Amino acid sequence: MTEQAPPTQAESVDKTSVFIPKEALGGGKYAIGDKLEMTIKDIDPDTGEVEAMAGEIETESETESPGMNEAIDALPEE
Repeated sequence: MTEQAPPTQAESVDKTSVFIPKEALGGGKYAIGDKLEMTIKDIDPDTGEVEAMAGEIETESETESPGMNEAIDALPEE
């Protein structure tokens, strides 16, 4: 008898298909085979259900204030 190696994490993951309303995808147009990036926003500690958002979530530190470019342009050049 030969021993089999335990399955890797990638092999042991059960792939599940879900339906996502088009409103949740931000109105984008997709084709079969396209890949989506989902960002987890919250996890319900009681049920383990995940709240996710299609695409990346901009954090406050990543967004610029409306006058930021003007202020940068007004700085004297070194």
